[in-house]
Amino acid sequence: MIIVLIAAANRDPALNPEPDRFDISRRDRKYLELGPAPTPADKFAPLIAMIAVDHLLTRGIPFERQESSLSYAASGHIRTPLFRR
Repeated sequence: MIIVLIAAANRDPALNPEPDRFDISRRDRKYLELGPAPTPADKFAPLIAMIAVDHLLTRGIPFERQESSLSYAASGHIRTPLFRR
């Protein structure tokens, strides 16, 4: 049996030190992609994430307290956060 777990993608500590630590400016990131060739998304997705995080930081969103307020959907295969308003 093979379970594909998107949430674990590119989190191998043998490739990137401290893979669970969010670091938007991580140097020399190593990926294990399953595509035949690079795509435009390879460049745009990190840029979009960086702009979004920068915007939230500029607005003063307290990230330190966010994780403790999250809960997750029950699943044996993926860790899916439940977002509440």
